[in-house]
Amino acid sequence: MLKRTFLASITFCLLFTTDNLLAQIATLGYAHDEFSSEEAVNIQMDNEDLTDIFFTDAVNHLIFIDFEALGEEVNLLTVVCGETVFIKEDISKLPANAIYEIDLKQLESGKNYKLLLNTPLGILTKEFKIQKKA
Repeated sequence: MLKRTFLASITFCLLFTTDNLLAQIATLGYAHDEFSSEEAVNIQMDNEDLTDIFFTDAVNHLIFIDFEALGEEVNLLTVVCGETVFIKEDISKLPANAIYEIDLKQLESGKNYKLLLNTPLGILTKEFKIQKKA
């Protein structure tokens, strides 16, 4: 009886795990196909400062900010080009260990942008430029 229960439990676990893994693999394939049709861009950051805080994803046109690596509370995030404000968001309620994602698809390529992070100690500025890959 114990042997039969043990075998039934192992069989159930194997079936459940296999279905779960197949569902994850199918989802990953779909997500990859969805983004692979996107046109990759070149995201040029102003210099090599703060490379442990800012990360880019050229295929999906994203910039990531690791607030835990920044080590400061950030109240406001703004993306500007000249005097034009493209993104302005109150992020004071985000957890200190958040990784924030900025979608660059709404921005024009070939222009210089500034990413401004307002902190209690001042404003952290990071410049970037989006270039379409040839």
